[in-house]
Amino acid sequence: MLSGQAEERYRQGRRFLAGGTIRDATAAFREAIELDSRQLSRSDANAARYHSYYGLCLCLTRLDIRQALHQCRLAVRLDRYRPDCWWNLGRVALSWNRIGEAYRAFAEGLELQPDHNGLLQEIRRLGVRNNPVLPMVARTNPLNVLLGMLRHRLNRPVRITGSGAPKRFANPRRRLAG
Repeated sequence: MLSGQAEERYRQGRRFLAGGTIRDATAAFREAIELDSRQLSRSDANAARYHSYYGLCLCLTRLDIRQALHQCRLAVRLDRYRPDCWWNLGRVALSWNRIGEAYRAFAEGLELQPDHNGLLQEIRRLGVRNNPVLPMVARTNPLNVLLGMLRHRLNRPVRITGSGAPKRFANPRRRLAG
């Protein structure tokens, strides 16, 4: 009986989340977790979904980011074969600016389901990082950061527009002042 109630609260939470009412979704997922924890024959797969989406909602409402990350990590420990759990973990990690953890989470999820739209979109949004210019020091070292920005600028494609001749008086104010 409790299992059905927990699943119904989960489905209701997903509807709230899709509709943009995050606070209601958070309450629904919390109730699903509570109902699921009271039953004797609980399923780790169901609990993982409940914890994962509860963590995502905590992150979206900015109620408790630490708890959000904890809930999503717990979900992955409960059921590591569910791509949505990895997706939610990655999104919460991104909100904490933990880009490495987020990327690993998205990659793990894509190993399970290579055509998962949400995971693919997040991986594309993150892009591919180059190796540090000086691999013997940390990526965050100011010298590595500066050299990385320089390398990025030097590797940018050059856009050539027009006939190549410089435009005189491209700024109309300059023409009037002269």
